[in-house]
Amino acid sequence: MQALLRRLRHLWLVLALAPLPAEAGTVRIYVTNSAGDSIHVIDAATNKVVQVIRGIEAAHGIAFAPDASRVYVSDEADGTLDVFDRKTGTPIKKVPLSDHPNNIAITKDGGRVVVGIARDPGALDVIDTASLTRTNSIRVDGPLHNVYVTPDGKYVITGSIRTKTITVIDVATERPVWELKLDRGIRPMAIEAGPDGSTRRIFVQLSDFDGYAVVDFAARSETARVRLPEPSAAFETDARRASAPSHGIGVAPDGRTLWVTSIPSNAVFVYSLQDLKLLGRAALPDLRLPGRGPIAAVPNWVTFTPDSKTVYISNAGLRSVSAIDEADRGHSGRRGAEADQHPGDTRQFRARRHRSCPAPSFAPLTHRARVFQSGSFLEANCLPPEWNGLPPRSGASGCSSRLVAGSPGLTKLETFSKLRCDWSSVQKLDPGDSFSNRNELLLCEWQT
Repeated sequence: MQALLRRLRHLWLVLALAPLPAEAGTVRIYVTNSAGDSIHVIDAATNKVVQVIRGIEAAHGIAFAPDASRVYVSDEADGTLDVFDRKTGTPIKKVPLSDHPNNIAITKDGGRVVVGIARDPGALDVIDTASLTRTNSIRVDGPLHNVYVTPDGKYVITGSIRTKTITVIDVATERPVWELKLDRGIRPMAIEAGPDGSTRRIFVQLSDFDGYAVVDFAARSETARVRLPEPSAAFETDARRASAPSHGIGVAPDGRTLWVTSIPSNAVFVYSLQDLKLLGRAALPDLRLPGRGPIAAVPNWVTFTPDSKTVYISNAGLRSVSAIDEADRGHSGRRGAEADQHPGDTRQFRARRHRSCPAPSFAPLTHRARVFQSGSFLEANCLPPEWNGLPPRSGASGCSSRLVAGSPGLTKLETFSKLRCDWSSVQKLDPGDSFSNRNELLLCEWQT
């Protein structure tokens, strides 16, 4: 059972939506399986996987050319921006970056892809989509977690967890124009456009806070902080995820609602965008095992169909994606969802489909041995359920790229380009080593 729980942890699923202009009415949901080596593409009309893009290990952020001809993906394993043909899934080019990437965005005209660099001192890499080369690396305050282009296309908004800083960069000049420091690390954000299309508010999820902050763009200040409702039930989840209890937020395309995920509640909450009044919640699936309480789905990311009628939530803990019907609140022409009326004018939304993603598979690497690990060397919170591909030098989410001297099969410190560890093979050792009290032996393979 413990092995099963380990396999359910640490899988990051990032959602993105690609309306395809060449095919009227066609909408695709892209799922970057960050613990695997593929991207799954879901047809929003049928909620079935219709394409698998392979050959990218540890994919994270994703963006699309305005004409839907290309897919751009940040590759954490190789430290590159990988470019694919959208129709065929064929690789076009791997563009080297200045350092380890996180999330990405594309400018409104499609001419540049901006990539958040998740390593100190912090930068926003700029990739020219015509030449597919890096043309700039804009210094910012701290390593970046997420990046966004504003709806009017004028600014890039970035966030740093470590420095707790939001930085706003002018797209035309590629220079920072203002920044705002908050009291907690900056996690995912969502942007609201005003009636004229300009940026009105930024909704910011924060470290160690189950809720979001509201930032007035024009005033350049925080104006409110909203805590999500307390969990109605206890869900088991990975304690290492406690620093990001709310990690997934989105403004519906029709500009009426704000959707916010909560890992402790195993749900997504819905707010009226106009006055931030709570409208309801959608419960997400959980895992039930004999002798244990319910295990959370670990909801992480949010995206929508262009008509706002279906909301998609990635469930990192269960390797699934939930499709949720938006509620009909009396607006003409809106499709009604399966919803129960509750006191206080809130609604309980039901997910109409949960789509599971297959487990990742990998080709063998050069070396294989049972190795020693200590918390400071292979931090468990960045490793996936089974075999994980880590990027060069510093690994994913702060992992070290060294194996401890004296590990079985090793005689010295090794620096590797890729590492995979089978966490179902862990053997606990007695505490007391000078490195940490979380010493383990586990089966790994690596490539130097």
